[in-house]
Amino acid sequence: MVGVRWPVVAGSAGIFACNEAGLCPPNNSELRKHSRLAALVAGKMPALPANDFELRRLTTDYCPLTSMHWLKFNLVGLLGFGLQSAALFVLTHLAYPVSYLAATTVAVELAILNNFAWHQRWTWSDRPSATKKETASRLVKFNLTTGLVSLTGNLILMSVFVGHFRLPVTPANALTVASCSVVTFILSDRFAFDRKAF
Repeated sequence: MVGVRWPVVAGSAGIFACNEAGLCPPNNSELRKHSRLAALVAGKMPALPANDFELRRLTTDYCPLTSMHWLKFNLVGLLGFGLQSAALFVLTHLAYPVSYLAATTVAVELAILNNFAWHQRWTWSDRPSATKKETASRLVKFNLTTGLVSLTGNLILMSVFVGHFRLPVTPANALTVASCSVVTFILSDRFAFDRKAF
């Protein structure tokens, strides 16, 4: 039997690890408990059915696409950063400008909502929500974890970079977002979009 190539480097929770070529071994006893998943890994099923949520979630348990998630997360982050920067610029350059901390709060929340929509639809599309309630739960957890870290981290670091070091708002914003990205990815991958949390 031939393994299926996955864009990952390791399995989850010690169930099994993909080899260096990215192939998941088809002779794993745990894998054989799930006949459809075993068929997929054995090459008898050409691809993951888009609407087979149970099978897609089983593959996530065995071979999480963490490296691909990281890439997508950062691409979405760039989009969110552009939105956040644009909102921050507009709010601080109005005829009656908003303070940079208040503007940061609004801009970060806009980026959070934008990023959640993209993460739900694209970054973690291999971990689909089964119900609207689950999607709502993810949004709440995303706001309470990655959102809270982003907002708190942005306010604290912006206060340091702008208030203490007197950096311009735009480069200070860039440094702040970069500083928070690793923490927010870990929280998103392991909590907000972790299917085991439901």
